[in-house]
Amino acid sequence: MKWTPCFLVGVMGGLVGFFINLLCGERRGTKFVITSNLMPTESLILSEFMYAFGSFAAINLGLTLFSAIISPATAGSGIPEVKAYLNGRIGVEKWTSLN
Repeated sequence: MKWTPCFLVGVMGGLVGFFINLLCGERRGTKFVITSNLMPTESLILSEFMYAFGSFAAINLGLTLFSAIISPATAGSGIPEVKAYLNGRIGVEKWTSLN
């Protein structure tokens, strides 16, 4: 009986991870379709290439900003935070002090 909540948390976590992976793959596919449709097929024209590259970069920037707004904690790698926790609060104040 006591393992039932652990099992349910594991199943729900797995489902959340599955759907996140599914949605990310769908967005990635849409981004590449949009970009490939903008690429020239006959000859390489620099303006069309730059337009496709600009749209690809704009889509990536938009998705990055969206994820940073939804969850600001995931915007960084997390390594500095882990090092700060492992070193303790004294080490954090030493490096973050403005004095």
